[in-house]
Amino acid sequence: MTIKGCSVLCMIGVLAAFTPALGATLPFILEGAPAGKDVNLSVLSGGRVIVTVIRTTAKDAPASVDLLLSQFAGEQGNPIEAKLIVAGQPEPPKPGEPYHVKVTSASLPLQLAVGDLPTSGKYTGSLTMLADGFDPASWKIVLTGTGVFRPATLTVDRATLTTSLTTCPWFQCLASAPKETSIHLADKNRQWPLDGVTFRQESSAKVSEFDADRNIAFTFNGNPVTHLGSLGSAKRVVARGEPATVGMTPKDLSPGEYNAILRFQAVNSVDDDGQKVALTVLVRHCMLWALLVLLVALGTSFVVTKVLVMLRQHLAFLMRVRDLRTAWLTKMEPVLPVVWVRAMLRQSEDLSRRYWLTGQNLIDARLNQVAGVLGVLDKVQQVRKNFDQLPLLQSFVKVRAIAALGRIVLRMDASA
Repeated sequence: MTIKGCSVLCMIGVLAAFTPALGATLPFILEGAPAGKDVNLSVLSGGRVIVTVIRTTAKDAPASVDLLLSQFAGEQGNPIEAKLIVAGQPEPPKPGEPYHVKVTSASLPLQLAVGDLPTSGKYTGSLTMLADGFDPASWKIVLTGTGVFRPATLTVDRATLTTSLTTCPWFQCLASAPKETSIHLADKNRQWPLDGVTFRQESSAKVSEFDADRNIAFTFNGNPVTHLGSLGSAKRVVARGEPATVGMTPKDLSPGEYNAILRFQAVNSVDDDGQKVALTVLVRHCMLWALLVLLVALGTSFVVTKVLVMLRQHLAFLMRVRDLRTAWLTKMEPVLPVVWVRAMLRQSEDLSRRYWLTGQNLIDARLNQVAGVLGVLDKVQQVRKNFDQLPLLQSFVKVRAIAALGRIVLRMDASA
């Protein structure tokens, strides 16, 4: 080997000594466990647990890493919610995205925020660490859920609650303000405080479009509560031996009847039937709508009644005119009473055929007068008919009788 070849090999050795090799192992352990090992942790339902990442060597260690937390599932396959939080780092990413973390010290404390655990038991997931130029490192994390200490028993002072509301959508000034109804919460034996008071709406047999968290404005000891159904960041606490007042005011409801069963609960309270409240909300229309409906009904009834009465009078007058207009009337000589009767019948018929009937009393009086005169004319017609049916009566006697009858008819008027 020549001197030149030896120098090249020496340079390669020096570079290899000071340059991290591709595919090197990440110099980190989790809770004392190297990559590939299991990490067992205990956690309360809805709580947090701290795990610490320790850097084993500062030499050739990456300045930042990506952390990826997998989905946690129980022994029966039921998933739970778990988030990775790093103090002093940006907000956690969306589920399934890596969490970019800068490593500035030998230890990196992490927090696992766990949601509600359906049952106690073990829930398994994994934490994976990635960095450029290094092999991925992964730890299997086993969370053991522990039960919450629940010494208290929350109870309410009223098992049923009924409230009402009057709504007037277009005329809000006419609707009265909804009244608040309240219940009192306390520990059954007055020996324990109640932490984290919430409620949940239980399903009932009667279906109603009612969501208590949306359609009820809650107050807790006089303070408005945005979402009483979720714990959130506000810790609603009932002091030991003292009841708390929960106010309820209905809102955003259309007219109707709504029923719901509300179960109030606390973090440190066991379930009990004394936590249920059967809520009934009655929403009524304002009196303005009832008054408008009555006015419309009265107007409709008046118009319909008037029209029906008018149609009936139309028909009654036309039938009377038809009955009074006899066939023999057209054959009588056009003397004054006959002409008057014909004119009155024509006038009554024309008035009765009008679309809007007026002067009903006048038409009725005229038809009554025509009926009286027609009665007399009918007798005249019968007498004349009898004259014509007597062949033995001498002609001059018949002529004189008919002339006398004509003079009597001429002297008749409307009051005959």
